[in-house]
Amino acid sequence: MWVFNPNNKMQLSNSLSGASRSIKSTESRILRLLLDNQDKAVRKDELIAETWSDRVVSDSSLTQAIAQLRLALGDNGKEQKIIKTLPKEGYQLISGSVCFETSYLTKRQEIICDNVAEADDNTAKNNVRPPQEKVQTGYKYQRLLIQSKRIAVKALAFTVFIVSTLIFIWAASIYMQTQAVSKRPWSVEISDGISFYIEDSRASEMLYKELVGKIRKNISRVFISKNHEQFYVACVYTPDQYQDRQILNLTFTINYTTDQIRKHINESCQ
Repeated sequence: MWVFNPNNKMQLSNSLSGASRSIKSTESRILRLLLDNQDKAVRKDELIAETWSDRVVSDSSLTQAIAQLRLALGDNGKEQKIIKTLPKEGYQLISGSVCFETSYLTKRQEIICDNVAEADDNTAKNNVRPPQEKVQTGYKYQRLLIQSKRIAVKALAFTVFIVSTLIFIWAASIYMQTQAVSKRPWSVEISDGISFYIEDSRASEMLYKELVGKIRKNISRVFISKNHEQFYVACVYTPDQYQDRQILNLTFTINYTTDQIRKHINESCQ
């Protein structure tokens, strides 16, 4: 079982294997919310609002964060032993796979108790209890405000997506034209209806051979390049729940195996 403490430098530790893992702050916030609601479905919009707050992000950012979190926990999108995808609902953490560290729960409980005690003191001093009608009105107003904010965020995210897509297509076109006359040109291979744009390097060609016939059919284009430290992979794909194409840029260090890269591409571009 994995033990989780978001306040530690190595937030994850395995009580059986002794392994320790460090995860990003966004992934830590996602895991904390899933753990607070384990064995329950947590909607995507709730995860995005809790993780990125007022920042505007697309569903692909959440998908990539879930994929990285699964990788840290030794899980993947195919098996879903720890984090389960619930189509059109969200994600669910399987009970018994992850737990909070005892010291974190104790400190968290102390903070909650202090807040409750302070609220009780203020109520006792003021000796004022708000009418039930005002409480309900305030609650309805708060829900309406949250819904309006979500609609505005989604509209802004869609606008940003359209603009970024056009910029990416323009930049990709310029880049491909530039590479065509450089010392390391790109080659184009088409396999099973998927176009692969491969930088002229041995490592990129080896990765291409590992991906052919093993990636999702909703991916239409794949750009592969590499420097001395990292692989760069860009995917143009159509999500399962939408008809509009999306673009996702992925970066992998040289420590990733080709099998891990392939699994990560399939989990992120869906």
